[in-house]
Amino acid sequence: MAEPEERVSPIPAPARRDSQIFLVMLGVTSLLYLLSVPWAFAMILTGPVGAFFGARALYRSRSAPGITVFRVSLGFGILMSLFSVLMAITFAVFSDAVSELRDCNGRAVTQQARAQCEAQYEESVADTVDDVLGRFGVSAP
Repeated sequence: MAEPEERVSPIPAPARRDSQIFLVMLGVTSLLYLLSVPWAFAMILTGPVGAFFGARALYRSRSAPGITVFRVSLGFGILMSLFSVLMAITFAVFSDAVSELRDCNGRAVTQQARAQCEAQYEESVADTVDDVLGRFGVSAP
């Protein structure tokens, strides 16, 4: 009986290990995004850590031929990790408005009350945007 051949991965072992850590961090970051405020604030940490391990896996796989799909996938994943940091910062800036909307929708019974909650939310977001732009000396149109 012939023994099955052991398959050897073209991805170097250090790059494989870093890409596994990267995938775990990307998964945690995605889960934090789904949990929303206040858990989403942790994406400020998990995003850069994931991007670091993704970039390191990309660097460590530079000498391996024929793994273009792996490299492209890592590149998109790194971009997703860095984008999650921007999303977390956005959550941090608008956290008060989001919390107020969640609380208001929790109390709203009718469709009219929900529409009023939405209007208050939009007003709160506009005020926050005006405040942020005012800090940089820019006026909203």
